[in-house]
Amino acid sequence: MKQQYKKKYTVKDYTIALFIIIAFVFAVLCILKVSSSSIPVAEYETVWNTLQNDGHYPQDLTNDDYTRNITVNDEKLYFEFNAFQSDKTANSYWSKIHSKIIDKEYYPDKGAYTTKGNYVIYSTTVNNVNYVGIRVGNTTVFAYCDKEYQNELNNILISIGYLKPSQLGKYLDQRGKSIISIFLYLIVLLPLSWLSTKHMRMSILNNAELSCEKIKSLRTDSKNVFSYKLKLFKLTTHSTKKAKKLMIAYALMYLPVILLIITETVGMLRNEHILFTDYLGIIAIIIILFNFSLKSNLSKK
Repeated sequence: MKQQYKKKYTVKDYTIALFIIIAFVFAVLCILKVSSSSIPVAEYETVWNTLQNDGHYPQDLTNDDYTRNITVNDEKLYFEFNAFQSDKTANSYWSKIHSKIIDKEYYPDKGAYTTKGNYVIYSTTVNNVNYVGIRVGNTTVFAYCDKEYQNELNNILISIGYLKPSQLGKYLDQRGKSIISIFLYLIVLLPLSWLSTKHMRMSILNNAELSCEKIKSLRTDSKNVFSYKLKLFKLTTHSTKKAKKLMIAYALMYLPVILLIITETVGMLRNEHILFTDYLGIIAIIIILFNFSLKSNLSKK
C-alpha cells in the first residue's frame, strides 16, 4: 500500500498565518484611512479674498465651460480656480490640466502625483518653472510660477485648504506607493498564499503516486532546493490526470497575486494607479480565505 501524505497544519503554521493576517489588516486599515480622507471644497469667495489679500488682482472669467472661474495672470504667477457642476466634470477637466503639464516635461509624467479621497494633485518643475494641478471634489486648480515665487503659490494653496504645510517637498507619488504595495504583496500575500495551499500540495503528491522513497531520493540527488522543486514539478505534471488537474488549480491559486505584482510594477514604471489592481487584490484575498477555510482531506479517494 502506497504511503499517503497526511501532514496537517501545525500550531506554528497557524501562528504565522495569524501574524501575517493581522499585519495585513493593519496595513489595509492604515491605507484606507489615508485614502478615504476628504478635503473640504474651497468656496469661491474664499479663493477670491485670499488672492486679493496676497496682493493679486483676480478676474472672474466664467464661461460655459465652468460654473465659476477665478483667474490671476501677473508677473509672479498664473493661477486658475474652477468650480464645476459635478465631480465627474471636474475630474475630466483635471485630466486636461494633467496633460497640459506633462506636455511641458522632457520626460512625461515624471512629477509628483498624490491622490486620496476627493483630492488629486500633480506637480513638477520644468526649466525652473513649477507647475501644479489639483482637483478637490468639483473644483480644480491649475497654477505655475518661477521658482522664486513658489512659496507665495504654496501659501495661497495652504490658505484655501488645498495644501498642507506638512506636504511641502514630501509628496508621495504613485511610484512610491507602488513600491510599498509590491513590498507588502511579497511579504504578506505570497506567504499567505503558500500557507493557504499547503493541503493542495500534499494532495497533489498523494495523487501523483509518488512514494516517500521517491521524494527522499529526489531531495538527495538534487543540488539545491530549486533543483529539487523543478524535478518534483516535472514528475508531478507527468503523472496521473487528477494530479495534473490539481497542479493546474494550484497554479491558478497564485495567479491573482502574481498578476497583482506585475500590474503594480507596471503602475510603478508608469507612475500611475491601475484600477485593475484593486480587483486583483480582492480576488487574491478571497482565494486565500477560501483555502484557509478548507479542511485538509489528504487521503486519496
